[in-house]
Order: sequence, then C-alpha cells, then structure tokens
Amino acid sequence: MRTREDSFTFETHHLMCMVCGALPGTTCIDGDQELAQVHPSRRMSIAERNWRSRNGWEPPELVERRRERRAEEAARAALFDPRLGPGVATVLKGGRITGRPAR
Repeated sequence: MRTREDSFTFETHHLMCMVCGALPGTTCIDGDQELAQVHPSRRMSIAERNWRSRNGWEPPELVERRRERRAEEAARAALFDPRLGPGVATVLKGGRITGRPAR
C-alpha cells in the first residue's frame, strides 16, 4: 500500500545544478537530503546562466555557503594556532592583532 509520502514527486530540471552539481533529470541535494524543489538558480536558461557567469555572478546559495564556511574557519583559527597567546584578539587572513606594535 502506498502512503502519501511515497506518491510525492520531487521537482527535477533538464539542466545541471550550479549549486549542488545535480545531473539533469535529477533532484537537488542539500547535504545528505534530497530537496523537494530545485535550487532557484537551476531554473535559469543556458543563455542567462552564461551571461551572468561572464559578468561574475555566482548563485546566492553558493555565496551563503562560502560565507558560513569562512566564518566557521575564522572562529576555529584561534583555537588551532599554538603561536597565539592570551593577548591576541583575533586572526584575520593569517595576521595577528595584538596589543603590542610590530617590530
């Protein structure tokens, strides 16, 4: 006997997804979960995708993932760098900010 969940169909698209790399005719994936709808940037036409990528556009989903990943890396950087002492405020792009001037 089929349940209501079994009869639910996931949205697919005929183009490859720029965000998760899903192949044509398949659903989008976020982590280990299959999404009910495709990423919005996947619905664009090929011409619009090409025009936007030539102008430096990136899908907002990728930008948000990158921003979150960099924030996590910056938060963990001070924990893993043994050179950092108690006077260090933060680590930004490999530099140290301390209370004393550089020599």
